[in-house]
Amino acid sequence: MAGSWLAYPNDPWNTEALKKPYPYDPAKAKALLTEAGYPSGFDVTMNLTAWPGRGFLPDVGEAVATYWEKVGIKVKRRPLDRAIFMADFRARAYSGVTLAYAAPLVAPEPWEVLFRGGYTKAALNLFMEHPKLDEFIDRLAVEPNHKERVRIMRDEMGPWLYEYIPGVAIGAAHNIAGLGPKVGEWPLIPGHMGFHNWEYVTRAR
Repeated sequence: MAGSWLAYPNDPWNTEALKKPYPYDPAKAKALLTEAGYPSGFDVTMNLTAWPGRGFLPDVGEAVATYWEKVGIKVKRRPLDRAIFMADFRARAYSGVTLAYAAPLVAPEPWEVLFRGGYTKAALNLFMEHPKLDEFIDRLAVEPNHKERVRIMRDEMGPWLYEYIPGVAIGAAHNIAGLGPKVGEWPLIPGHMGFHNWEYVTRAR
């Protein structure tokens, strides 16, 4: 993962600067909180919701909460049934609430992933709302030139996301696909962990 946004090491919109992980620096975190007007931290609610196949999410949320508490943020844990969570999530009723999230957000280009994850005009908005991100998505959605889209993502959107930090990518796991005898060739891109190149899958001969 690259910083705070979805990219893989060999993607053309990635750069060495965007690949740098954020350093663990509690002292700087406290200083930034003070600079922002929260010298004693602030209160935040964290939803702890286990999903089918993702029973580890409450543990991930708990681990993150303990790190936050070390810098003065007061975290209220909120165990929540997934059905209730999803209803509130679709209604966008979680302003100011944080959560641990895991999902296969897969698309050919990052702006298409963010269309689902952070676009105010989309039917489903998973993570964030910001007018600057809307502006990037509006531009990229109508830009027909692949090289220009890569330039915008690499030189403009990527650095902005890295600095703004709308979410922190904790990790990514390789996907496992079960294939039957009727499947032939499926060329994959080395280093790319999401499902991809569906259109090149062939039938076995």
